[in-house]
Amino acid sequence: MAIGDRLVSETTGVATLVLFTVVVTASVGVGVLFIDSGSDQVQANFTFEHRSEAGSLLVTHAGGDELAAGDIVLEGPRQNVTWAKAAGWNETRTVSEGDIVQLSPQGAYGTRISQSDTITVVYLEGNGNRTRLDSWTGGD
Repeated sequence: MAIGDRLVSETTGVATLVLFTVVVTASVGVGVLFIDSGSDQVQANFTFEHRSEAGSLLVTHAGGDELAAGDIVLEGPRQNVTWAKAAGWNETRTVSEGDIVQLSPQGAYGTRISQSDTITVVYLEGNGNRTRLDSWTGGD
């Protein structure tokens, strides 16, 4: 093997490694800059207090994102109602930590909540997407 042949092989190897490093670095950069991390998903927690004698359920925003009352839907087995309607609020009013709404036969929900019911808190986005935020299953 001649000395010139070896020099060409090492130069080609170094150039290949440099090119590979540039491609990997560019790929990582594009991933960081342009790929959606999904961190913009809505998150909120709720607590529930069932009052069996009244057939009602108190739902409290316990933390997380603040949301428009008209975008939060409380879904039950016999009825669905927005937080705004159940609380008697404007649709654009913000629901934040500590806010409480009551689902009861006397209110906008209009029917008793029993131990066998499941109530799901759903966020409706403007584009039609639905995000399940929390739920209460009777007896919890």
